[in-house]
Amino acid sequence: MDLISKNFKQSPEKEELFSNLRFGDLLKLGGGAPLYEYMSDKPKLLKGLQGSLEEYNSSNSSKMNLVLFEDALEHVLRIGRVLKQPRGHIMLIGVGGSGKQSLLKLISFMREMDFNQIELTKGYGLP
Repeated sequence: MDLISKNFKQSPEKEELFSNLRFGDLLKLGGGAPLYEYMSDKPKLLKGLQGSLEEYNSSNSSKMNLVLFEDALEHVLRIGRVLKQPRGHIMLIGVGGSGKQSLLKLISFMREMDFNQIELTKGYGLP
């Protein structure tokens, strides 16, 4: 807790800090070096993601209508942390239609990364 206070210039409560890990740099992506910080202001994070979603929808033909609720915000930050790592790859496993692919598309758009997906078909093989 002392290191967190020293390095992040904040003193969150232990329960608040470890019940939901909201660290990331998604709000500071466009200007200079992105700042990795504790995201204590959930409305600010939500507003920033909504803005990025609107930007994505205006620049892509396939629109995404996402509802960014509490769990979605935490998933966005987790995916963002993984993709920030060198050679960062992620495999999202879960029930279809839960928004995994849409959140990944949004974050890769925000980070100006290419989104690639393997699709298994009848003729799937090495080629």
